[in-house]
Amino acid sequence: MTLHIKARILFLIVLFAAGSVHAQQSSERRENSGILASRARAELDDRHGATSELMSSYDRLLVISAALGRQGSRSKPDCSHLVHEIYSRAGFPYSYASSSDLYSGINEFRRVTTPQVADLIVWPGHMGIIVSPVQHSFYSSLRSGVGVDFYDSSYWRGRGNPRFYRYVKRTITADVPSSQAKGSEEETESTIVFEPAQIAIMDALVVESVRLDPEKIRDAFLKLSKDYGNSLRARDLLNQRVPVVVFDQVKVEKMKVKGKKGSVDLRIDGPLSISDGRIDQKKQHDRRRWIIDQRDRTTWQVRLPSAAVYLSRDDAVRLFAQQLAILTEGTHDESSGMQEKAELARALNALLAE
Repeated sequence: MTLHIKARILFLIVLFAAGSVHAQQSSERRENSGILASRARAELDDRHGATSELMSSYDRLLVISAALGRQGSRSKPDCSHLVHEIYSRAGFPYSYASSSDLYSGINEFRRVTTPQVADLIVWPGHMGIIVSPVQHSFYSSLRSGVGVDFYDSSYWRGRGNPRFYRYVKRTITADVPSSQAKGSEEETESTIVFEPAQIAIMDALVVESVRLDPEKIRDAFLKLSKDYGNSLRARDLLNQRVPVVVFDQVKVEKMKVKGKKGSVDLRIDGPLSISDGRIDQKKQHDRRRWIIDQRDRTTWQVRLPSAAVYLSRDDAVRLFAQQLAILTEGTHDESSGMQEKAELARALNALLAE
């Protein structure tokens, strides 16, 4: 079955984000409390001074994003190597294990009875990553290629009952006073709260060069964009006081300099822009003329007449996914959260569908 993988997975992520995460977590704690493997693992953690915790909503989104990130690859690894690659890329490494070994159980994963997004689904001889438990879909290396299929289909039911496993994160801990431990917990929680939306908007590009050329102007623009991407971490992208322009390419089409004055014509192509909390998915093909001034012998200034934040597509995907993950964790007001989730999902869908 041929599917538009990126758009489909993003749609399923929206279903995941719109659900009640805390209710699911409460349920899984109850159902896992009687599994003997959990006790053995906890005893092992105690002996080695380690703590373990299951994946958060943000962690699961990272795994799905890592799967999306390999869509351009032409390689077709077997199912167990594919899963190992995706988990490692998402930042959740484990010692490689075949599907048969995982079906029997390994230390890095805990067996669960009700799967969630990014859990493993394992049969003897095959495995994959859960995309949507609601639609019974999973991502794996299939006969038709790497893609999504449905584990409640007749073919997969014919392979027998699968087992579901969830990654267990472990960290080595040292004994600290309870007051310090509490402070660390509060600090961790504060890191997922959005900061104010406003950031400093630059009105000029500064180019350090004795001789100005188009490539140096383009490099200065890309550096400005990267600086915006770094500044916008954990900030509310939908409520910026200036428009956000997401671009794929920037090209300097013409440059004229005479003495200490000049102008440069740029073309900025991109998939979307955001203004007043709304996403415009109309493709951008903007041509801009910016004025050039020489400040001193080695410094040029390119004035930016329109206030806007410019983000590359890759930075925009990372920031939108981060914001969606934060909203999924329930740190925002639920009354406004659903609308924000829908807008972010639209943005991600537009950015990843191509």
